[in-house]
Amino acid sequence: MRNQLDQFQSLLFEPDDIVGVRCFGGGPVVEKWVRAQKLSNLADDLQALNKRGYNIFAGVNPRKDFRLSGDKNVLLARNLFCDFDHIEPGDGCGMLEFIEMDIFCAGLPRPTLAIQSGHGIHTYWRLDEPIKDIAQ
Repeated sequence: MRNQLDQFQSLLFEPDDIVGVRCFGGGPVVEKWVRAQKLSNLADDLQALNKRGYNIFAGVNPRKDFRLSGDKNVLLARNLFCDFDHIEPGDGCGMLEFIEMDIFCAGLPRPTLAIQSGHGIHTYWRLDEPIKDIAQ
């Protein structure tokens, strides 16, 4: 899992970005805050929480400071993302192939990263330049 977190971090964040990780569904919500370069240090804790029934969600845009959740505390938009949950592809293809075809047909670029979430596929696009005006 450490390697997966390292890959996630390297594709979506700058090393000093502040990342909020929320764990929910297995009991009281657990929040963890870390600089992106240290994200893989959470691997053992996150794996243990997942085994206890928690779903793990990492905010994909850096926060203004530690323990500041919510949209108003996003520093900038470095990534765009989309959740494709509860997809039923049919036609004998898998979920990822089905979603990639929809993305291709919409004329969108291939995602930087796609993750099987357990409920579907989450796709992420790293922007060439971050959007600093979040209202935009």
